[in-house]
Amino acid sequence: MLDQTLEDDCDADDPVGRVDGLVMQVTVNLFLSLQGKKPIQNVTVVLKAPSCFCLSQTSFKIDSLKPTGTPHVIPVVFRVWNNTLCSSLDILATASYFSTSNEPRTVACDFRLPFALVAKLIQPVKNATYKIQMDCNRQPPPLQTIFANLLNQQHVSPST
Repeated sequence: MLDQTLEDDCDADDPVGRVDGLVMQVTVNLFLSLQGKKPIQNVTVVLKAPSCFCLSQTSFKIDSLKPTGTPHVIPVVFRVWNNTLCSSLDILATASYFSTSNEPRTVACDFRLPFALVAKLIQPVKNATYKIQMDCNRQPPPLQTIFANLLNQQHVSPST
């Protein structure tokens, strides 16, 4: 679910604000857990995102990660720059550390942000400037299925 907020520090000229004053953002929780037997020290987590996103932080330092117990949670806020077109929703997260035998180790995970973060839902327009045509060799799925994550937002009525 998107965190749609009115920000006091945001106006129409702010590069992460929209004309209507809303800031579209999403908070992603990264869960880090260790499957080894010994704790590791000095873990560095780095996030790589397309240039259209503004992240609350792109790198994190974790002093120690233990193999048992609750995963370490890192909340990351993603906002969209309103002056840059978004070419992708794919995010790459990497965690780097040294093993107990001082060998470098890296693990990577990629994930995709919701389409609703970069697109605004509007009512159908009869005389649109641009139209998209989808040719399929099978019966196409309903648009509600294709754009489910865009339609399942608090501010969207079921009749839209």
